[in-house]
Amino acid sequence: MPFAAACAPTEIWQLIVGFAASKNAVECVVDYAPFQPAEEVHETAATWREERIRLQTCAALSLVSRRCRALVVEYLYRDVRVVDAAGLTSLVRALRRSANEDGDSALGLLVRRLELPHRRVWPRRAMSEQSLPFHPFPIDPSIPTLADILALCPRLEVLVRACIRLDGAGMHLWAHLASAPILAPLLCLRRLEWHETELEPRFYGNSNDALLRDLVGCSPNLRYLFVSSDRPSAFAELSLPPTLDTLRLNRSNFHTSENRRLETRQTRRSAPRLPYTVTLRRLVLHTPLSSSVLDFVETVGMQVRTLELAFAPQMAFSAGQLRRILTRIPVVEELVFALGAPELAPLGEGVHAPNIKCLHLKVNSEEWNPCKPLVRTQIEVLEGASFPGLREVVLYDFGAGWFQKREIGRHVRHQYLPSPVMASSSSRSAEQTYEAQNDQRLDELHSKLRTLRGITTDIYDDVESQNLILDETGNRFNSFGASLTQTARRAGQAFGFGEGGLRTWRVAIYVVGFFFAFLIMRRIWSWWGAPVAPEV
Repeated sequence: MPFAAACAPTEIWQLIVGFAASKNAVECVVDYAPFQPAEEVHETAATWREERIRLQTCAALSLVSRRCRALVVEYLYRDVRVVDAAGLTSLVRALRRSANEDGDSALGLLVRRLELPHRRVWPRRAMSEQSLPFHPFPIDPSIPTLADILALCPRLEVLVRACIRLDGAGMHLWAHLASAPILAPLLCLRRLEWHETELEPRFYGNSNDALLRDLVGCSPNLRYLFVSSDRPSAFAELSLPPTLDTLRLNRSNFHTSENRRLETRQTRRSAPRLPYTVTLRRLVLHTPLSSSVLDFVETVGMQVRTLELAFAPQMAFSAGQLRRILTRIPVVEELVFALGAPELAPLGEGVHAPNIKCLHLKVNSEEWNPCKPLVRTQIEVLEGASFPGLREVVLYDFGAGWFQKREIGRHVRHQYLPSPVMASSSSRSAEQTYEAQNDQRLDELHSKLRTLRGITTDIYDDVESQNLILDETGNRFNSFGASLTQTARRAGQAFGFGEGGLRTWRVAIYVVGFFFAFLIMRRIWSWWGAPVAPEV
């Protein structure tokens, strides 16, 4: 290695190592950003293969020099993912040894993101050999708990509790992790993601409630909370810290019938009051919420300024559901959602959201490409009486990598207010652009159809020629078979297998027998008639 390269700044080597060993997963993001992708529930063999290649690349980079080894170790310990109990025990042993030997340079100080248990693709044979878990789980005291890991990582900023696979290894691992309460304060924890399924309370009981309550209660500087749970008591006795800025809620589809029953309920319970003020600014929803969660949102959402609807495409979102959410966050100013996901409906006569001034729309044709009537309907809803204070629209196009802002409304305080003539001309130009694009697509389709028709005609001609060749070959085989049949018939008649063949066989046998008898008699006659030699 040249001397100049060896004396390069540490930041450059950090960029090199980060680029060479980068992964497609979300990095240690703490604060809120529009349209953040959620962690995938399932992984494939391809993603696990990429992760293995990344680890091999890091191992190869660590052999270059001492500086590269130190940077690779720092890069790997920045994002830690625990897979099984053996890896958890090895990790805690290494962190404890480093804390005792290195002091201020311990490996636990490098950990910024921790995910456990990490979702991993298990082979089918390994999953079939695993035993089914039963409650209560046997606890091994030698396996560390979550409290032990958090105590060894004092600078942890992001903690992810991923969905547990319904197998013996993952469920036993989480039973060991959640066996002890968390008492030490987590001063550096700023983002907490909690994912669980409906079946977990059947195995763990109320341990998840207590652990989530401990994690939130021991994190005085928490800024981002993501809770994906189907339990009605997920937010019971959950005291949010005053520093919380973003709340993200998700539920599965197991309680859709319950949601429908709750929609018809006319009574509304009063929301509990908290002894402190929650400065929650952003609320992200993945699915419609039940009444209990809506009451919780009403308690903590009095200062929410941004509402993001991260729903699935073509998901129906009625005006009543949107009205119930907007009434619980009365001072919301920004609405963020993907165009057509969900499909918004007018709020109704006399109901409007005057505080919404900015709208963030996501346009991504790779994930979801809405049709033209749907886009027109959504624009009419946004420009209607439901949102009278809307002044700005921000379009996000992740495929093209650009965004565009447009100010709309009558009471815009900017100096460059677009006139109705410009708006109508822009709409006409957009219509002409869409028509030109449609014509171009139709021409391309017609050319492809002509090409396909020519290919189909050639294939038909080839098939016809092949059929003629096959017919000619079949006729030749038929004639050859007829000649073989005639030859076989003649041979059968010659050997006595047909009519009149028995007399021919008898004549042949008589002739052969007479010939052999004549030879035998001649031999005997020559033997008797031979002269005898005289005795001496």
